[in-house]
Amino acid sequence: MDYLEETVINNEYDYSNIVPAVENITYIIQYCAQIYNHFLKLSEEDENKNERLK
Repeated sequence: MDYLEETVINNEYDYSNIVPAVENITYIIQYCAQIYNHFLKLSEEDENKNERLK
């Protein structure tokens, strides 16, 4: 009763012939900028909270 067989999963894909669309690149850039701005806001809030501890 050999129900569990080992299977090799190969997660390599060839994307060398795919051309990204301008809309997709724009979306990624906007998303990264949004995350970065959120990070800056959180860092500034953290800095302000820690100001009284100095």
